[in-house]
Amino acid sequence: METNSILAFCKNVLFPLLKNEALVIPRSEQYGGPLSFTEYQPLEDAFKNQEIHPGDLKNGATHYLNRLLEPIRQEFQAPEMQDVIRNAYPPPAPPPQKKTKKEKSSGPRGKGGATASATTTMESQDLAEDVEEKLTISNGSHSTTSELTRNQNGDA
Repeated sequence: METNSILAFCKNVLFPLLKNEALVIPRSEQYGGPLSFTEYQPLEDAFKNQEIHPGDLKNGATHYLNRLLEPIRQEFQAPEMQDVIRNAYPPPAPPPQKKTKKEKSSGPRGKGGATASATTTMESQDLAEDVEEKLTISNGSHSTTSELTRNQNGDA
């Protein structure tokens, strides 16, 4: 079962760390009760033969993973470690304020003429600026509005 990451984790992490302790896969009594494995190959064979449900395998691996991580979690509860965490992972900066710039262009006016207006919104981001354009064209009795978002390279 080379493509099953849970089995790979059991083989390469859990069994070596458990040494002589059995890996117990919890199952309800309805499905035969818990299964115990002291070596990897019988676990893989039971999984291949569908004697172990994938959910039961995940639950068993999760139990042992949590058991391995618990001492690390406790150590990170110390005040000095909380400072390390705050310094290593500062809160994100607030998003920049949006700037709105309105531009009006005048088209031919009069009977049957069209008037166009455009509103451009620029928002500075980490790597690029996006520009949103809203164009409204009206000819007296009918108006059309379209929105287009472009990046700083002019790509839509």
